[in-house]
Amino acid sequence: MGRWRRCPAHRSVRRVRGHPGVSQNTDFYLDGELLKSGPFQGVNVWDLPDGDAEVRVVNTATHDGSALASSTKTLSEWTFTTSGSRDDWSFQFQPMIQTVYDIETDAAGMAGVGRKKGEAVPLSLELGHVAGAVGSGAMTEATLEVRVSGTDWKPVPLELLSADDSGPGEAPGGIFAEGRAWVSGYEASLPVPDAGAWLDLRVTATDAAGNTFSQEIERAVQVAPVNHGAVKGGPTPLT
Repeated sequence: MGRWRRCPAHRSVRRVRGHPGVSQNTDFYLDGELLKSGPFQGVNVWDLPDGDAEVRVVNTATHDGSALASSTKTLSEWTFTTSGSRDDWSFQFQPMIQTVYDIETDAAGMAGVGRKKGEAVPLSLELGHVAGAVGSGAMTEATLEVRVSGTDWKPVPLELLSADDSGPGEAPGGIFAEGRAWVSGYEASLPVPDAGAWLDLRVTATDAAGNTFSQEIERAVQVAPVNHGAVKGGPTPLT
């Protein structure tokens, strides 16, 4: 995600195509105007002007849950500044902030197995860029929210554990990313009902260059009820 190819009058967002039961839509805005919308994981946009332009990319992905119970909908949005010219044939990584979620689960994919009454579930989060992204910067702001299906969003404090300020890194020679840069690591404690539940997550981030990112995941993770062993199937999600 966030890999672009710059050639005369052409920049594109490249992602992997979907499968039956999966729907995708990508909207590409340039300087506030919707230029292209496609029912797949990415769009190609032609005849962009020379110089700087403000880009907004919105990707919505859904699936029917038949193959995987989790992450039935994701809504991801990036804003950033791009720069190029019609006679530039180079590849360029755009400053689209990336995120990595890390939560411990059992073999059935359930989190919080064995937790005690009132105990939260730990989550690790990383935000950063692919190495060599042009116009990228260190993370300056990040937020996390959580909700149980059918309830309101609740803010969750993020503890900053590490922050990379060593620079944007080197871009690889081809179109595929080979490293990361400007990565900040965070830790959070997710509040969960003792009865267990499916949790939705929402993350936002901003870097020092003004690039922004937001992502909302429905049914991001299933959390077991308190004192629940690693039993296949688990709790019924709260509604």
